[in-house]
Amino acid sequence: MLGEDQLKEFTCNNFQRTITKINDRIYHFLGYGHSNVIAIIANNSVILIDCLDSDEYALDMLQELRKITNKPIETIIFTHSH
Repeated sequence: MLGEDQLKEFTCNNFQRTITKINDRIYHFLGYGHSNVIAIIANNSVILIDCLDSDEYALDMLQELRKITNKPIETIIFTHSH
């Protein structure tokens, strides 16, 4: 198996899409791209900590976020970029 195939297999096995509810206002999104996203549900909007690496990944995450809340995303905090 090539190194690229090993990396893809590792990623599929260890970074499956999951949403972890930390508490009533904080959710952790894993596996929607090569970075994580934390969504904080504020009183009138959503705060995202970090974003994903493509529009496609972001739209997938947004669909899941909309199952949790319809509040608008008004703040994005970038802690790093890739």
